Amino acid sequence: MATSGTTRKDQFLTNLALTYPTGTFIGTQVAPVRTGVRTADSVFVDADDSIKQVNDEADVVPANQINFDVGTPYSYKTTRKALSATILDKTQRNEESIVKSKIRETKKLQNILRMKHEYRVASVLTSSSKVTNYAALTNTDRFDNASYANNFFTTKVPAAMTFIRNNTGQVANTIVIPFEAAMYLANDTFVRDIKYQNALAVVEQSGVLAKVGLPAYIKGMKVIIADARVNNANEGETASKGNVWGKNVLIGYVPGNDAEDTFGIMTMEYEPFAVYEERMTNPKATKIIVDWDYAILEADLACWYLYQTVIS
Repeated sequence: MATSGTTRKDQFLTNLALTYPTGTFIGTQVAPVRTGVRTADSVFVDADDSIKQVNDEADVVPANQINFDVGTPYSYKTTRKALSATILDKTQRNEESIVKSKIRETKKLQNILRMKHEYRVASVLTSSSKVTNYAALTNTDRFDNASYANNFFTTKVPAAMTFIRNNTGQVANTIVIPFEAAMYLANDTFVRDIKYQNALAVVEQSGVLAKVGLPAYIKGMKVIIADARVNNANEGETASKGNVWGKNVLIGYVPGNDAEDTFGIMTMEYEPFAVYEERMTNPKATKIIVDWDYAILEADLACWYLYQTVIS
């Protein structure tokens, strides 16, 4: 137990929290975490400049020098995100026979902290002022329309993938579909004709893919179901629950761990997620604190294509 007035990292709760299923939260799947970064820094500007025509003849002359440091580098500044909850000793004793209070509170705090990260990522990728390559679906292009044209994967997806390839040099490898839309999209004739590419398709994302009836990969892109729920009402108001990602489908390129020249959005992590515990004496209680220090880095958002209002 922590000494009164001191805060210590609780490695058990930290490890436990990191093992909680986060299938409904996809923020770190589309904005991968880069660890060990500085609290503030700038990174190279994206450029599809390794394909430009230059003179490489250098038989009797010095090698032609190429300047890749053109443009303003992307910058970021991490900030600490933290939440806490206090558990009275008497409350903990009353609940202990039913539920482990510290674990329960930690899970709830972690859920909110990760949801806030999800919200930050989604607010970038679903904004047409940031992802300027977008189109709003109408009428029979919408998945829930009674006369749906079954054209999303035959015309819309190829158009988005072609745009990303032509403008960034990258090949789209990810498609993000909100849960509500995925249930309709599973009836698309193109999807119905696809055979599951591997046996793991039915267990990815805690079975969400299996529930909506979509394969794990479509047109070479990993299918990610966006199912993070949020209450948009303020405290004390009637609950207004919805999907963090709205009614939008995103097609994009998510970078791997290798050095890449063009990437869209990343989570720059200064200090990893951790759980701390503080002992209190007035009143006798334990404070649980969840902590994560990061920034969302927006780079070349031409790596993403946004389809809006895919359902009514």
